[in-house]
Amino acid sequence: MLNDFSLDSIVMRKKFILPLLLALCTLTLQNCSRSLPPLAGGYGTLSELSENESQIFQQVIQGKEFFKDWKAVQVSRQVVAGTNYRFICSTNKGQKSLYVFAPLPGRGENRITGVEGSHNAAEVVVDAETNEVIGRYVSETATDYVIEVQDQVPVNKAGKKKVFVCAAAGQGIVYPADFGILNVKEKACAQSKTIATIAYKEGELPECFPCLGIESQYYKVKFDGKIGFVPVQSMHWDSMNTF
Repeated sequence: MLNDFSLDSIVMRKKFILPLLLALCTLTLQNCSRSLPPLAGGYGTLSELSENESQIFQQVIQGKEFFKDWKAVQVSRQVVAGTNYRFICSTNKGQKSLYVFAPLPGRGENRITGVEGSHNAAEVVVDAETNEVIGRYVSETATDYVIEVQDQVPVNKAGKKKVFVCAAAGQGIVYPADFGILNVKEKACAQSKTIATIAYKEGELPECFPCLGIESQYYKVKFDGKIGFVPVQSMHWDSMNTF
């Protein structure tokens, strides 16, 4: 049998050992969470940029006039076949978001995929004199650009250049994402007056509209000679019209 002294000793040890073990476990989990990459799925929580992420941000905006006053302050990540980054940036027009895709090593270049939303920015190849879009930029060699219109084809670089375009700068086109009727609003809000409707019927090609910018998660579009607004989630953006 245990005497009173032994029982008291066991109780005292539990009081000190259990909290110590709990603290050690918590510290270990925190260290593990810092060292492990984010899991595949949605974007993770916002955090400060690492040195590598700062380099990625600077590399993708370099030489692009649109981003001359943009400064990344936080970033969140999404693991895919590579990594999607959502950079939260301070600009002279307030806080904005920049979406960047970083492929796996050897699978291509880091590239901007969206501004104030995903999939609304791209690089295109244009005629150096007229700035007419020739095709979506895919890659390049010493002498050729590889572009995509319907298929991917090489074109000689002579008389051509690569440029960055995005919806936020009022470039590209938009078209309905789903079949049905879509209301065009007078202002960039759901409660605004409906000034027109866009019909997209199954079996027909969608009607495309010049994109004039983004305001409060609405695309600003030109429709029948009028300026209106349609929700970003209801439309697809493209750098060129291939319909």
